[in-house]
Amino acid sequence: MHRQFEKIHYILNIDDEELHLVLSLIAKLKFHPVTEISKRDPKNTIIPDFIITNYGDNIQVNLYSGKADAVFVNQSLYDQLAGQVSNKDRTAYQYVKSKLSSTQWFVNAVKQREETMLRFMRTIVDLQHDFFIDGDIRLLKPMVIRNIADITGLDISTISRITGNKYAETHLGLLYLKKLFSEGIADKKGEVISNKVIQSLIGETIQSEDKKHPYTDQQLVNLLSAGGYIIARRTVAKYREQMQIPIAQIRAVWAG
Repeated sequence: MHRQFEKIHYILNIDDEELHLVLSLIAKLKFHPVTEISKRDPKNTIIPDFIITNYGDNIQVNLYSGKADAVFVNQSLYDQLAGQVSNKDRTAYQYVKSKLSSTQWFVNAVKQREETMLRFMRTIVDLQHDFFIDGDIRLLKPMVIRNIADITGLDISTISRITGNKYAETHLGLLYLKKLFSEGIADKKGEVISNKVIQSLIGETIQSEDKKHPYTDQQLVNLLSAGGYIIARRTVAKYREQMQIPIAQIRAVWAG
């Protein structure tokens, strides 16, 4: 429908009054009806992987449910069992020994995974310290998976797996870790800022616009430019769509 009202007139063979009536009816519908399904309190459906606690300017990172301390090999039980079978059946002894080796590998794997997860999360907190303290989205720094991999020495594929579907409980609420990652955009001063900041500015600008005369994407570009952010119109359109905000013509119809 974007800038194609004349085409709609022609194809449907309707006049301006009929088109306005149709658009008014569409405007009463939910723009993204399926999203209503996901509007449940995430705290009731999602168990976080990390607990991030603020103590002044200090931030502590813990696993929500660490298993490493609870998983261990009972060496005395193994020694007792091995002693019972070693003199009677060499095959049984080798079987018990192999199972001990497998168990020890599992215990080490659990510990290594939790150590990796903590190293990953602590690195993010260090990079985004100001954001975790204040909670202002404009304090979020550009950060991609490569940054975490370079600092931690972990493989990019490992970082990607850890990031997927992981949440952290913080004083800001439940945070989806993937949303902390963003590309950087340079402003007029040459400083690189997170594209999350640009999305936030677009959202705030649209929120405060004249609802009957909403800003077009080009007008948003001009306003951002006046604020020192040089962004292409197609980029503004992409961010607006990612935030599920319709084009100016639709917002005008919604305003009635």
